[in-house]
Amino acid sequence: MKKLFIIRTIIKDLFTAQLPYTAVVLVSLIISFFTLFFVTTKVASEHLESTLSEKHYSNDLYLDVADSASNIGEYGNNMGDYMLNDEFCNKYLEINLPKVTYINIGASLMYSKLNGKKLPGTDFVDVGVEPIFSQAEKNIYEAFEKDLKYEYDVIDGRDITEEELSEHKNVALAPEGWAVKVGDTLDCFGHELKIVGLIRPKKGFIYEEFYRPYRENFLVPYDFLLECMNDPLDLDIKNGEDLIYNPGYDGKPKNNKYEPEELPPDTIYATLSSTCFKDKIYPAIIILNVQHIIFSEKITEKQKNDFAKLIGVSPDELRSSYEQFYKDNIKEFNNQALLECAVSGAFCVLNAVMIVLFICRKNVGTYKLFRVYGGSRKNIFMFNLVSMLAVILLALIISALMSMPVMNVFHRINQKYEFRESCLIITSAVFVVVSVLACIPAAVSAVRKSPVN
Repeated sequence: MKKLFIIRTIIKDLFTAQLPYTAVVLVSLIISFFTLFFVTTKVASEHLESTLSEKHYSNDLYLDVADSASNIGEYGNNMGDYMLNDEFCNKYLEINLPKVTYINIGASLMYSKLNGKKLPGTDFVDVGVEPIFSQAEKNIYEAFEKDLKYEYDVIDGRDITEEELSEHKNVALAPEGWAVKVGDTLDCFGHELKIVGLIRPKKGFIYEEFYRPYRENFLVPYDFLLECMNDPLDLDIKNGEDLIYNPGYDGKPKNNKYEPEELPPDTIYATLSSTCFKDKIYPAIIILNVQHIIFSEKITEKQKNDFAKLIGVSPDELRSSYEQFYKDNIKEFNNQALLECAVSGAFCVLNAVMIVLFICRKNVGTYKLFRVYGGSRKNIFMFNLVSMLAVILLALIISALMSMPVMNVFHRINQKYEFRESCLIITSAVFVVVSVLACIPAAVSAVRKSPVN
């Protein structure tokens, strides 16, 4: 009890009677902490990419097609392509994977008649689409729905309502200038779709004017697309020549009107690039390409194995960019950060010594009194060490709490400086180790200077 009382008394004096001096010591320790924090941040900016890229490296999977021997793409013609239908989604959701932040999704729709009339010179028009989900479907397909989010402005007609989506009404939105207007009906090989509004994609995309035609998509209820994906066309496909496709219908029409091109006699043009899937042609289709997928967090080994089983590959064929390309960068950063922090840690040693000199000078009377009552050198050593550790711990807590605001200042100095937990951990570890190691010989020195009798 006597020992605890003396320790408590020494620490109390540090933050009462000796508060001004203790405050200076705390400030010095905090400055030394952020000197090390700046060093680790600088090393990170030199050896690592942005935190966003690092997160992608850690949370992504890619299909190593070059080394793959499996029958990849069981559901499609291309390796890694899968139809985003109920069958695939239900199996995917059973795995309980984290949310998807990136995956390549492509969707297209073919319409064969406009307002009940066949299109001149071609069997169909192939347009890009974006699926829109009802609220109930969003809850089911949330992992994909966020990646399919399409921002637009309605410039004519109206938007699709939640009621229409939940009641499975076959209504759609069309981009302006694509040879359809509000009120038109598209016949997608027996599946009718009514245009209720014209839209324009929101601005803000780099190279907006150049890429805009490639970003303008029809917005179609997912339920309608699912209906089309469950009803492949009854055609005898022979290299895609059963459906005539005139090049004049390729892409966005000029002056809001399609003009079929003059073709030589008996020439057949057809395209199956986005409409043929698993040796079938569908009126509409959503293709999910899993060659590269990024999750919101790193998946477990079990999740990886289950996902590999779902898409029909070996788990070894699913690689992580972190393991393949980025792990060595992390090791190099850790080694360099620790090395430079150790060199800069000399500043921490000076602060630790300063604390000991303060404690020794201000508590000689306490040590003398304790010696009179039989206190040993070991006891005095421990009193010094515990007192110093209390100040160091307080400085560490304050510094950790200040790390985010200080990082904002660092970021203004250099845009590459970003807050990283690894920098904070390395800084804290070096700060504590160097400070404690410096306290031990300093505490021994304090014992030697304290009176014996």
